[in-house]
Amino acid sequence: PGYHYYALYRRIELQLEQWQVLIERAHGLGLLVTANVCGPATAARLAQAKVDGLKIHAADVGNIPFLQQIGALKKPVIVSTGGSTLGEISHAVRVLQQHGAPEVGLILGVQNSPTMLEETHLARLRLMKDRFALPVGYADHLDAETRLAPLVPLMALAAGADFVEKHITLARAIKREDHVSALNPDEF
Repeated sequence: PGYHYYALYRRIELQLEQWQVLIERAHGLGLLVTANVCGPATAARLAQAKVDGLKIHAADVGNIPFLQQIGALKKPVIVSTGGSTLGEISHAVRVLQQHGAPEVGLILGVQNSPTMLEETHLARLRLMKDRFALPVGYADHLDAETRLAPLVPLMALAAGADFVEKHITLARAIKREDHVSALNPDEF
């Protein structure tokens, strides 16, 4: 409750029953579901709901008890690396693997609101791939109003990313959460 985004997260939070419906629908369409988890209770509930993978927020890279719990759920995990050092990332990966995570991937991306082009650090993708020998993705948070917004994820793939995360919104003009970096459906 003391976290500055707590009220926002409570307002947009999906209930477990809603997640269950979405997961079943996605599975019925042959899709996998990965959920961003921000706490132990949520992670356990989503694992029970048969989510296919879990994504760890960059703020939890050093949260060893949480990483141990996530690893023990035996789901594939994506670790948001944010501003973490290579040593911190290495330790998080080791903890997840030692506690049972069958697959670990990393995702590079710094979410400044919005991220400036010079802060994308696409060259770090190759460094991370070489250092960790794991799948590495790129989370783009570039201002969606710039002409490069649809291109940076493609540039990340060309720089070695195995996957990308790009936000999408039904209408950026509404200015809801994460609208700054989200593409409209036609742009996506």
